[in-house]
Amino acid sequence: MYDKPAYYAPHVVTHGQIHDGGARLGEVLRNRGLSKGDRVLLCLPDSPDLVRLLLACLARGFLAFLANPELHREDHAFSGARHGAGACRHIWCSPRSGFSGRALWKP
Repeated sequence: MYDKPAYYAPHVVTHGQIHDGGARLGEVLRNRGLSKGDRVLLCLPDSPDLVRLLLACLARGFLAFLANPELHREDHAFSGARHGAGACRHIWCSPRSGFSGRALWKP
């Protein structure tokens, strides 16, 4: 299964590439000071990068919150407050998302 396609956009990405990338990102995040229980907001379009970041968070015990990058800034604020994501210390976002905050990594 490791060499089977997992994603087709715009080129084929295998399960192995997704999992290896997630493991590498998990190590990068740990080296940047994230620790188990830290809240991370992921505001990215559906992509291999989003899957890698989500796997990295899950593997390291970070609490990942997913947000739709197409929402307006006010909708993100409401959703974050409602679901407890307002205390996220780390944000990864696409440039279109309208988030302002420290992003350690942007696709």
